[in-house]
Amino acid sequence: MKIRFDRRHFLTASAGALSMTLMPRRSLWAAAGSAVPSAPVARIDAVHDTYFGESLSDPYRWIFDNHRAVVAHFAKNPGVLACFFGLAGDYREFDAIWKRNAHSWNLQVANFLREAAKFAPGPAERMGFVLGAMTEGVIYQELIRHTEDLVKLGRKPEDIAEVIAVMWYRAIFLSNPPVNRLHSPGRKLAGLKAPT
Repeated sequence: MKIRFDRRHFLTASAGALSMTLMPRRSLWAAAGSAVPSAPVARIDAVHDTYFGESLSDPYRWIFDNHRAVVAHFAKNPGVLACFFGLAGDYREFDAIWKRNAHSWNLQVANFLREAAKFAPGPAERMGFVLGAMTEGVIYQELIRHTEDLVKLGRKPEDIAEVIAVMWYRAIFLSNPPVNRLHSPGRKLAGLKAPT
């Protein structure tokens, strides 16, 4: 009898075992129809900076800071993120958790869009879901697939976060973020030169 070793199944099972140790036991083993604990709520506040005694709202800073934290977390071990994507594709239970958490996060983004960019409720929600999908895609392409076109913009978590933040800012405000907030990856993406 010949046994084939499928590396993908091994990685998926390993990630499943790891994720089950990290998740509340009730979330995977709860009876059908029972409530799954909700994801933690992220603070969504525009950051206020004080310049010469005047407080100014800085939505770019909020966007960048949040993405920097997420990317830095997954950049430490991109294999875990790859396993999460695999689990979401292979296991309904895990996919339901992933979708619920993404939905919750995207609704929080929609609240930010209503407050910071004055979006109406319907467009804010739709834009929140599009921005969430775009972010997942960039992080996946950069950290897991190592897509050469994205790698040219930068490999460090701060570079990846800046690229995502510039895309978000441009999509939300239909303009580039302030050039003095950007480093090389953001300026390259936005087509801007360094401030003089």
